[in-house]
Amino acid sequence: MTDVVLRVLGPLRADVDGHPADLGGRTRRAVLARLAVAGGEVVSTDAIVDDLWPGEAPPRALSALQVHVSHLRRALEPHRPPRAPATVLLSVPPGYALAPGSLDSLRFTALLDAAASSEPLVAVRHLRDALACWSGAAFAEFAAEPWVVPEAARLEELRLVAVERSAQVRLALDDPAAAVPDLERLLHDHPLREGAVRLLALALYRTGRQGDALAVLARARRTLADELGVDPGPELRAVERDVLGHVDHVLPRAVAAPVVPAAPVPAPSDLVGRASELARLRAAADLATAGAQVVLVAADAGGGKSALVAAFRAERAGAGWGTAVGRCPEVDGAPPAWAWRELVEEILAAHPAATDPDGRLAALRAGPTSAQETFWIARAVVDLLRGAARSGPLLLVLDDLHRAEGETLQLLRSVVEGLAGSPVLVVATVRPAEVGPDVEAALAALADPTADRIEVGGLGPDEVRALLARHGVADAEPAVVALVADRTGGNPLFVRELARLIAAEGIAAAGHAVPAGVRDVLRRRLARLPGPAQTVLRQASVLGRDIDVDVLAQLTADEDATLDALELGVLSGLLAEPAPGRVRFTHALVCDTLYADVPRLRRTRLHAATLDVLATARPDDHAALAHHALAAGPSVPAGRAAEYAVAAAEAADRFGARREAARLWGAAVELAVGAGVGVEREVALRCSHVSALANAGESIAAVRARRVAVDRARDRPSLLVRALTSYDAPVSWTIRPDMGVDDELVALMETALVATRDPATRCRLLAAMVFELESHDDERVRTASAEAMELSAGLDDPFLRCTALNARFFAALSPDLWHEMEPVGTELVTTARTAGLAGYGSQGHHLLFMASISRHDLAGAQRHADAAIASATGGQLGLTLGWAAIFTALQALVRGDLDRAEAMYAALSARLVAAGAVNGDLMGVAGRFAVRYAQGRTAELAPELLELMPRLPVTMVDYVVVALIAAGRTDEARALWRPDVPLPRNYYWLLWTVLRAEIAVAFADRVQGARLHADLLPWAGSFAGLSSGSITLGPVDLALADLATLLGRPAAEREAHLHTAARIAREIGAIHWERRALDALRT
Repeated sequence: MTDVVLRVLGPLRADVDGHPADLGGRTRRAVLARLAVAGGEVVSTDAIVDDLWPGEAPPRALSALQVHVSHLRRALEPHRPPRAPATVLLSVPPGYALAPGSLDSLRFTALLDAAASSEPLVAVRHLRDALACWSGAAFAEFAAEPWVVPEAARLEELRLVAVERSAQVRLALDDPAAAVPDLERLLHDHPLREGAVRLLALALYRTGRQGDALAVLARARRTLADELGVDPGPELRAVERDVLGHVDHVLPRAVAAPVVPAAPVPAPSDLVGRASELARLRAAADLATAGAQVVLVAADAGGGKSALVAAFRAERAGAGWGTAVGRCPEVDGAPPAWAWRELVEEILAAHPAATDPDGRLAALRAGPTSAQETFWIARAVVDLLRGAARSGPLLLVLDDLHRAEGETLQLLRSVVEGLAGSPVLVVATVRPAEVGPDVEAALAALADPTADRIEVGGLGPDEVRALLARHGVADAEPAVVALVADRTGGNPLFVRELARLIAAEGIAAAGHAVPAGVRDVLRRRLARLPGPAQTVLRQASVLGRDIDVDVLAQLTADEDATLDALELGVLSGLLAEPAPGRVRFTHALVCDTLYADVPRLRRTRLHAATLDVLATARPDDHAALAHHALAAGPSVPAGRAAEYAVAAAEAADRFGARREAARLWGAAVELAVGAGVGVEREVALRCSHVSALANAGESIAAVRARRVAVDRARDRPSLLVRALTSYDAPVSWTIRPDMGVDDELVALMETALVATRDPATRCRLLAAMVFELESHDDERVRTASAEAMELSAGLDDPFLRCTALNARFFAALSPDLWHEMEPVGTELVTTARTAGLAGYGSQGHHLLFMASISRHDLAGAQRHADAAIASATGGQLGLTLGWAAIFTALQALVRGDLDRAEAMYAALSARLVAAGAVNGDLMGVAGRFAVRYAQGRTAELAPELLELMPRLPVTMVDYVVVALIAAGRTDEARALWRPDVPLPRNYYWLLWTVLRAEIAVAFADRVQGARLHADLLPWAGSFAGLSSGSITLGPVDLALADLATLLGRPAAEREAHLHTAARIAREIGAIHWERRALDALRT
């Protein structure tokens, strides 16, 4: 394989297998340079021709281009066989591209990126290698060509940044002398770079050259004054003060974010087509007059969902409905539940007499309060909307629900449930490809009140023609309409933007060079604006889709130029003016395209500048400040950015937005560690991160993060206790991968308990130990949970009481304590309801579900499953839906619908894994085994079960042995069986014991059979495993009947067991097990 390196960071050349290639004359070399400028992206033949032959191209320019490409390919791949596809200079419609791996410019930027995410010792090597790629000015011989200038300038800027970053790393490594020469050379050529001046001054100061450092700063001050008429920036002035004050380093500053305003409702006449979709929305509105309904409107970006819903909203308003809209912000950094705040503001404005006696709505409107407050806020929102609906039906629109965070989704579920009897229609728009697991779970929970899901497709040819005409392309030829419809797929945004481009550039723009995507159309349209206007719009994109003009003016530091640019943006249809002093990009894709086109280094600087503006303008907007601080990257010091992340994480935690809190705490931990904070601060941050992850349902990540926190706190007892108990979310599913026990962690907990007398601390430690030992050490689980119950009973702390009840939950799953399921579950529900701890209420219903199913009360179990879903928090919802759906699969298994049951177990196992359930994949295996057991086909599972046995050597072995016996591999089965190993006494104990009974019968082992008969006899009249709510092997009495035969007990005893098995199977609707028992009676 030929090794080709294309070098553009200096004179253009190509090395092929280490030797320079003959690239021909200037024009041929220009072809290669033009492709290199694209950095591996496709360059159309039209663009190459336009750039290489500006003005008027020669008549056979395309043919000449093909000749040049052919010669270049021979030079770059001299050994390529004839007709073999090129691997360096590629043909990609509608033009050519270079293989990215061949370009030294891409290697340079990759090294620069790698350095940004590496430890200093590694980063300095990456930066050294990156700078070694340079041998002169980029694209040296073509540097003056217009098509080279932007890319050459970008690469040169990156080179300068690499020098500065290298110096910064050298300073971090306490090697300031190594940074001085490169910085002096850089400043000789670029004396206005204040960042380099700052670094050089610091480097000189740290090498003992205080006088030289001050001279550099003074020279910079003079240069800035002489050439630009400005003073040094605040950071440079701070360095000068600190050098004079003998301080080693300087701390920078901070940022904030925009507020999303409500958009005006467009008139129905703005909509083109969509008659069938409007009819379906009207049908849902009719249904909603009898009780709350939900409709989902789904389409890709630009697909017209928001326009459809806006037109429907205007129609409903005209028919006397009350309407309100809340938008889930399309940029990070907005406060939790923002959509509901907007919606409530609209409802209150329309109903000024509405009251808020408990101040709950004020809490929502003011911002984050507490997780417990969420329940009461939801009640207040329900009361407000129910009161508004008494005046007439309501339409509530939640736009861009795919962007919703946990708190918005929690309120949606609570509000829809609370408005079940009110005339309310909730319409939510989503992009299907961007729906994450939290939104998916929330929509699954809303399946019953969901009246319709409308998939918005592309416009037809007649509608495309109408849209073209509306935007300046009147009387388009059928061929043009067909071309536009085909290329755009009928996407309304794409059609609209292409129409504007055609109107500006002429009909030929559609005839020969239709852009490949809507972003390309937008770029073409943006390119028609003056350069300064493009710059301002790119700066605006950093603020998000909704822009405060005052903030943008401060960011650009030129109010007149900013206003001129915004006016052009409005006139061109790229911006709208929803309110005085505010502008809004007409579509998220406009903002996204502009933002993506801002070079990353400039983008981070803009975020940092925005942070400085917003830190003064909106210092309490924690979410926005954190967003910009994090997006600013190295432009904001890690320690300062960490503090912004902490403030936003705390606000998100208070409001119950746990997934967002987890993201922010994770960022804070990373930044704080990078800033070198002390162990106490680091552990505190890590513990908050663990809590947020756990409450967000990210159990696996939470357990791993807790282990790191514990390791960091090991030598500090008070910190260690905090780390050990940092997983403080409700636990309804094991949090231990493969049920393994971290013996060291348990030992640390035991040691901490010995040293702890504080009741609350002991309670937390005991609960944490239960979650580490459940299904492993039954006795310790019983004693630890009992002590936690006793301690919490004497404390006036509902959260701690729920924690203790949660621990007792796992003890009550033991067959010895099943009688506690009902009282423990009832107290959990009651305590949680009183204290507003919805997650623990869901947990209580889970235990009551298991108590009901243990009594074979499937209807009661379903009621508690529904109640658990209704009260589950966002972090719990995916897992709660998972186990509730497993119950549906179990019911199919019980009914004998075995194929359906197996398919459901497989799908639900995948859902559990997606929801973050530890060992969720094993649920699919267990379900498959239960189905094959009922079918008499367990032999088929032997290979799969053997592979899984190392993960669960105690509990998996009996499944394997049963499968091997069924497969006729008796010797293997006998060698594996370990009946002497005690089984965990949890909700699967009865099922596992029945498996062992079957094995004892197969092996004619009377000794084990007698022991197992004694174990199972108290459970006559039960179903093996049914109390788990997940799988069952059928009536225990079937196993007791076989054991009676093995042990030579009276035939009447065997018959009595079979009659019992037939009876309870018939009562529960399990005809296949009834049939099996009756068949056995006949033999």
